[in-house]
Amino acid sequence: MPQLINRSLKSIKTLAERSRVFPKFFHYFAASLLLDLAFLGISSFVFLSEHFWAWIALFWTVSSILKYPPMRDRRFVRYAAIFSLTLIQLLIFGVLYTGFSSLEMEVWSREYLMDVLVLFGTLIFSKMFFVYLVRLYRKSGYGYNRFLMIGNREELKVIADLIEDQQYSGCQLDEILEAQPSIKELERRITENALNEIYCSADIKDYLWLTDVLNLTSKYGVSLYIVSDAKQFQNWRSITSVNREVLHGTMQYFPLLDKRNMVIKRVFDLVLSVVVILGVLSWLIPILAIIIRLESKGPVFFLQARAGRGGELFKCIKFRSMLPSKHFVQAKKGDQRITKFGAFLRRTSLDEFPQFFNVFLGQMSIVGPRPHVKQLNDKFVNEIQNYDDRLLVKPGITGLSQVMGYRGETRDLESMADRIRVDLSYIKNWSLLVDIKIVLKTITHVLLKRENAY
Repeated sequence: MPQLINRSLKSIKTLAERSRVFPKFFHYFAASLLLDLAFLGISSFVFLSEHFWAWIALFWTVSSILKYPPMRDRRFVRYAAIFSLTLIQLLIFGVLYTGFSSLEMEVWSREYLMDVLVLFGTLIFSKMFFVYLVRLYRKSGYGYNRFLMIGNREELKVIADLIEDQQYSGCQLDEILEAQPSIKELERRITENALNEIYCSADIKDYLWLTDVLNLTSKYGVSLYIVSDAKQFQNWRSITSVNREVLHGTMQYFPLLDKRNMVIKRVFDLVLSVVVILGVLSWLIPILAIIIRLESKGPVFFLQARAGRGGELFKCIKFRSMLPSKHFVQAKKGDQRITKFGAFLRRTSLDEFPQFFNVFLGQMSIVGPRPHVKQLNDKFVNEIQNYDDRLLVKPGITGLSQVMGYRGETRDLESMADRIRVDLSYIKNWSLLVDIKIVLKTITHVLLKRENAY
């Protein structure tokens, strides 16, 4: 008997080694499924009638779906869990089967009931014996669920130990990488090391890289988890895993992280920016430049470092509307630094028109969250939930916040939080039609309404 078991284990090992990437616990699931099929075959022989084979198969499948967890979450290692799940499955099956068979049969014979008890006992025994084989297989060093961790080593090591220390967990750490690997390198690791799970720590803020990782893991059927502190990483909609006692979650879909949507938005930006640069700014800049220089000394354009996509700084271009100053102080209503002509530029939003050059250069978009200076980002990033999500996309000349009246000075934390909430709503629900509507509303607001523009 032990020799037979060892030969079986070696056969399974050979099959697993020939496969490059198996879905998590796939070979265990396949073997468990064979037990169910064997039960169906025996049942059909015992209870065979004109339609019973189809009904038995249906009832067994339904009862399995109702009670057992998905294949990817089954570990097949705990006797108590397998026993209770199998027993409940049998009860569900019995209710469904009895309800149907009572329509076909008036009485149940003693022989019939004995057959049922023998079959059910055989199934439970076979399931428990299967768990024994799985444990023996893993004790030999095979059949593990391999996982890779990326990010903060100190944080991830604690979680890795927690996962591996669970008796018969079937989980084995491949490696903890502190530096973000390239997507090509990550793909190589997935295929060569037969990885089933990848864990990333919450301090990874490279959303574009994470999106590429998500696409890669989806391609190979690998689970991606963000190990997080729920309070500090709410934007990933973290949930608690009962099995592992760690926080993990799935990535939320943002339309503008889809490369096709990025191309669509870029084409829209290029077309509109070229039209404005050639059709408007070509003659408007010389006129406004003369007036600005005549009114006050200083440059025609005001260049200021603003945070773009991913927090990368760029020089945002505006017509100068204030007296030159060396230090950043947010403009306020009645600000004495604003020149008379500068006030006109601000009321009409003409001071923002040079930003079409930023759009043409790919630093900004026509529509998006307004670019903030680094000081504001540093101030609010730890005070407003999901603030960093606004850095997923390029900043815009106009945006949903602007057409909804969130312009000008942010006097307090609450007003900034409201603005961020609107920005995030735009990011999560973007479409080209939304951009077009915002542009049209912006034109209406510039011509008819000028609240908070100073």
